[in-house]
Amino acid sequence: MIWYILFSVLVSLASGLISRNLEEILFFISNLLIKLFPTSQGTNKFFFEKSLQKAMKEIRKEAFVGTYNKVKIEVINGAEPDLDVINDTLILRIPQQNKPSENVKKILKTYCKDLLLGRVQDYLEEVQKDSVIDFSSRELSKTVKIQKVVDDLENEIVRKENKNPTYREYINKYYQIRKSGLFFTIFLPEIRSLGNIITYETVNHVSDEYENLLKFLYEIATKERGEEVRLQFLGKISRVAVILVARETTWEMYGTHAYLKRAKELIEKKGFETIYIIAAGDKVNLASKVTRELKRILPLKSHPKKDIKIGANKLIRIYKLDVDL
Repeated sequence: MIWYILFSVLVSLASGLISRNLEEILFFISNLLIKLFPTSQGTNKFFFEKSLQKAMKEIRKEAFVGTYNKVKIEVINGAEPDLDVINDTLILRIPQQNKPSENVKKILKTYCKDLLLGRVQDYLEEVQKDSVIDFSSRELSKTVKIQKVVDDLENEIVRKENKNPTYREYINKYYQIRKSGLFFTIFLPEIRSLGNIITYETVNHVSDEYENLLKFLYEIATKERGEEVRLQFLGKISRVAVILVARETTWEMYGTHAYLKRAKELIEKKGFETIYIIAAGDKVNLASKVTRELKRILPLKSHPKKDIKIGANKLIRIYKLDVDL
């Protein structure tokens, strides 16, 4: 009977191939199999691999950071979930006896901790480290549509928030940054970059650097229309500049000239190596025009673009300009 149901579902699914891509079909089948055969190692393994692969793909859409191209799941007896990297493959070892949703939850947390934060995690206070990993895990679990994991993480966050006001403050800042499209596009890549350049001589500065970067992006994310906020982050280790293409009066009076002049000053006079061009809504094409002009006059190593949907109908466009000094 089960096989007949499965066959019927797959036949009906196959009839809709024109409107569904291969990834959607595989993900649908894996979800179906996990429900039909919840104790089967093979289907659990397939489900985990596809779930994490989808999470990586979603990160690539938004983040200026790389992810591993392959994911391999190994089922183990006992112990805690473990992560390893061999060549370009991310290997996750998961306990056989755990519930599928619990394994996925731990995998996503491990992924955030070891892949996104990099070495900087070793130098952060526990409350900071916990909050960014918890929040990142919840956001990633939403991308792979595992509601049980989302609910578990949500409950965990609420419990920690009730116990620790500082933790609540961090979660709120991450939320506001994420809501504005700046979490995966700027915050996590810059934290990861920070983790790659720190040395043991600069360890004492890392916690302050992290705090200040978080505050810097939070102020941009929560600024009111027309409000002036800092657009340059001058840390002891890293430096980040933002150019907002937002005011109609600036564009009407000066066109691209005002933005080109500002970018040149940031590079030539202040030594910034990374500049983010940000625009939202009907201004996104203006950001593209500014970036095209900057490519002509500045020594750029790269200028990748990300389009992020925030809310129901609003789009934010971000260019990351890496300067070749």
